[in-house]
Amino acid sequence: MNKAKYLLVAVFAGVLMLLTGCGSINNTYNSFGSSSFASADAEQALQTLKVDDKKATLTVDYYAETGLLGSIKHFSTEVSGDVDQSAKTMTFSLDGKSFKMNYAVDGDKLTLSAKGESMVFYTKGSKQYTKNRQNFSASQSSLMDQSSRSADEADSTDDEESSSSSTDDSDTTQMSDDDRTAFAKKVVQSVVPDLRKTLAGSWKFSDHSTSWPTDATLSFTTDGKYSGNIQAPEPDWSATDLKMSGTYQIDEGKLTADVASAAEFTDMHDVKTFSDLKAAMPDYYFPMTTDYTESGKLNSQATNAHKTGAIDFHLVNNTFRVQSATQIADFSALGTEFTKTN
Repeated sequence: MNKAKYLLVAVFAGVLMLLTGCGSINNTYNSFGSSSFASADAEQALQTLKVDDKKATLTVDYYAETGLLGSIKHFSTEVSGDVDQSAKTMTFSLDGKSFKMNYAVDGDKLTLSAKGESMVFYTKGSKQYTKNRQNFSASQSSLMDQSSRSADEADSTDDEESSSSSTDDSDTTQMSDDDRTAFAKKVVQSVVPDLRKTLAGSWKFSDHSTSWPTDATLSFTTDGKYSGNIQAPEPDWSATDLKMSGTYQIDEGKLTADVASAAEFTDMHDVKTFSDLKAAMPDYYFPMTTDYTESGKLNSQATNAHKTGAIDFHLVNNTFRVQSATQIADFSALGTEFTKTN
């Protein structure tokens, strides 16, 4: 068992101790601190435990540096387990192995213990539950070399979950879920027009370095029109000369949900423009849906079909990078990056 797995056992042990006590333990709990399960570099992780009768879910959120440039990314790991409230135990499975831990509840605290390790979790609605979330947000800000929150600001948000109103200057990590969603909707309404302008134009992909020479173009307009062309004449059995024409839409529902999720852990109250959003979420892939007709030849077979699809894309400088696509003439066979031509 590697170190990460031992850390997972420690995390589970802490969660179980929080659950020990009389009566139902159905609730949401959290803790803040180091987590070996997250990674060796994640010294400050937010661990959330949700218990519902015989089931438990442990989610570990943390930030870590990635890549040669040391960019900061948010990671989230989730593991499910079984709860025996009569025996006051929880059993989690990892890589085919089972880990059984005892739990105990004392007031708003739940403690998990196993193999000499223990961890204290706090009930949702308690001051420490809110404080743990604040500490996690502050740790990310520190990692990004952002200004630390003032002590007055932290003290004023002890009851984060009960907040019922917000302003454009509010720290988004301290908003209620409803206010954070309202904030995200406002951000999306502001950035989508700029996103369409940035997307508008023609994008080209070309690769003649293999036995599958391919040329492809994608074109978008600010008013939602979408077209494309793929030419891959060799080998004969998969020869493709395909044209696509239709419409596209930015998936504002998914974008809103993703912005709201990011704003829970990163203060985004200064985000007003598309450039602001890219800076706040530098590795984000924007969601798009398409509705189009394809005609021509696909894999040596004539085609003339109406299709719908989805593309997750990243825009940086003059590059349109496709992360995933469904029913978009199989872009995975083309590569992932298109360069803007106009």
